[in-house]
Amino acid sequence: MMEREKNMSNKILLFRDYKDSDLESLDKLVSQTIKISYPAFYNQTSIKYFLGYNSLENIRKDCRKGYCVIAEENGVIIGTGSLVGTNIRRVYIDPGSQGKGIGHKIMGLLEDKAREKGLNFIEMHASLFAKRFYDTLGYISLREASVILSGGSKLNYFRMAKGLNELTKPDFDLHNKLFRIIHLNKSLRESVEASFVQVDSIVYMDFYGGNILSAEFTGIINGSQIEFTSEIIDNHHYSEIKTLNYQACLNKEGLISIKPVINEAFIIEMIEISTSQIF
Repeated sequence: MMEREKNMSNKILLFRDYKDSDLESLDKLVSQTIKISYPAFYNQTSIKYFLGYNSLENIRKDCRKGYCVIAEENGVIIGTGSLVGTNIRRVYIDPGSQGKGIGHKIMGLLEDKAREKGLNFIEMHASLFAKRFYDTLGYISLREASVILSGGSKLNYFRMAKGLNELTKPDFDLHNKLFRIIHLNKSLRESVEASFVQVDSIVYMDFYGGNILSAEFTGIINGSQIEFTSEIIDNHHYSEIKTLNYQACLNKEGLISIKPVINEAFIIEMIEISTSQIF
């Protein structure tokens, strides 16, 4: 992919795919943007975390694993954004070039790539700095979350998502509902609960309790079908983020069964135990 544009200063803007020779310049752009733009929103412990998460090696891995867009102005890299599975990552614009539509252009290219790959939604972990930008693009805030850092400080962020295609109206409304897990992969898990946030077709499910230290599903409801991206930590074991396609059924007794459309192992059955404000 390669697109050329002229800005108001008559400089040439080039939007293209990442190549390995971009890595060092990309690393410099990301770290510089974090150091300049983030201090108004985060403390130094959080900034150190962001710099570690966006290390040169992590940038390399994501660019090779997923799809990465580069924005150049007269041969200098001034912007980037990546799509790994359904997850938008590392959208950074040089501080001197922000507010000129470059980020909107990059996000448009990433959304086009997601549709090309057959995705119905994309999601992200949005920083406090970036949230307002994603709001303008129609992304929905599903919950405000946090990471506990060394020394006990919190790094706050938002889980956000956006549907990409026309969908059938959801067959059920799970918003603010709390369920107890009855079966998880054919095992009894009475101590595990799940809470939901739903905005139109976008849905977020949070698991907690039992052996599950942390688990969240983000996705869309299309009629009775749920398409989820899952992140699970079970007994300190991290499960790679992956997208699964489920068929869901909610009966009058409040029992919901979520079963894979294809022969996957992950099957959930849960029963509603209350309807309350979860977040």
